[in-house]
Amino acid sequence: MCSKHFVNTDYKWNLQHEILGYTNKRCRQLNEDAVPTKNLPKQPQSCTGSVSRAERSKQRDKAKRVKELLNSKDYLRSASASLIIIGNGVLSNNISDGVGKCTTELSPSNALIPNSSDVGVNTEVDERDQTIWDLKARNEFLEEENKSILKQFSPTQLRKLREPYKRFNWSVQDVQKAIVNILLIHELIGYF
Repeated sequence: MCSKHFVNTDYKWNLQHEILGYTNKRCRQLNEDAVPTKNLPKQPQSCTGSVSRAERSKQRDKAKRVKELLNSKDYLRSASASLIIIGNGVLSNNISDGVGKCTTELSPSNALIPNSSDVGVNTEVDERDQTIWDLKARNEFLEEENKSILKQFSPTQLRKLREPYKRFNWSVQDVQKAIVNILLIHELIGYF
């Protein structure tokens, strides 16, 4: 189960595991009524709750009227006759419909609006890159440490460290390296 989306209280409590100090996250079981609540995408709040039904119906009626006007041939002829292009893509449209004059200006927008999914992906990629960088640094450190250990101990000593309950035949070289290591340790302890 994923601890990225569930809170600790969503998992079943196991007294035996707690007493024994066993905290394996792969064995945890979710409660039957558990719902993922962490790291969920936020839902946009709709504004329909604040607008009354009558206002929404008026808006729909206005939209229908606009469509009808745009589809009528007379409106298209009068609108195309009064269309004026002002440099760099800015439009000015002077329309007289008998009530008064109306001026509309449009300009292209060069601003890019990022999608909400793109923003989440970028942060996830950044976190993965940071994790990869940390793991590479840790790997380099462990390789250097491994090389220094291989220089200090003989092959028999390394096998003894890996398998402490087995018996090994010690060579003269192994005993000499062990004595040198012990003397170095005593000198370092006396130095501090």
